[in-house]
Amino acid sequence: MIQLKEINGKMYASAIAIHEYLEVKTWFSQWIPKAIKNAGLTKDIDFLSYKLESTGGRPIIDYLLTERSAIRIILQSRMPKSVELETLIVDAFKEKQTGILLNADQVAALTDMVKAMTLVSVQKKAENKHYIAMNKPDDWWKYRAELLGYSKESLIEALNQINVRYQNQKQALIHLDKAEIIRTGVVDLLIALGRNREYALNVAEFAKIIAEKNGYHLQIWDDTKPNPLGLRLPEIIERQKLNPLAK
Repeated sequence: MIQLKEINGKMYASAIAIHEYLEVKTWFSQWIPKAIKNAGLTKDIDFLSYKLESTGGRPIIDYLLTERSAIRIILQSRMPKSVELETLIVDAFKEKQTGILLNADQVAALTDMVKAMTLVSVQKKAENKHYIAMNKPDDWWKYRAELLGYSKESLIEALNQINVRYQNQKQALIHLDKAEIIRTGVVDLLIALGRNREYALNVAEFAKIIAEKNGYHLQIWDDTKPNPLGLRLPEIIERQKLNPLAK
């Protein structure tokens, strides 16, 4: 399995790891400039230079490659393991892009995201950013219903069954499934941050599980309304700071 590195929400493959896997005989520092030139790659678009932690000697510079760039370098190297490594790279990026496999740091970050989503202000900001990211579609509510898996009509029907009047989508979900509010907020946030649809939906399901296991869905707080006594104010401020859109 090839390990990828995440920088600013984007995944990259290590050129050093590729060099080692292909068993290239040329020194890495001599091989990588030629490989980049032959592949026609552009710095900060196709790859990033990345200084590794020093082990006492001269700092080592790795080159972090996008999926397309990594595959181009691998295939142009024409080494015995090129085809094998191409398959591993494609699989590694696919797992990250679909959100099927999260590492410990990503789970911790997702838990912080769930905590932030207990605040109504963060939920609303994430939804608005999602709306803007989709270029403010005229059929926003239809798109959103299809994305999330339920419509206004289905919510009304579900509420009628428990004899509760429909006010708005958020109020409906509070009656039906509080953890679903967390899931929808995470979907909004991840798409607003540039993640693809499949990734956002898969990770949001994990977020819902985290919310239910830890009781975060029972701590939803409407911080958009006046709170003159400052009840739970330190906790509100702490959770607002966890909002990735606020950074």
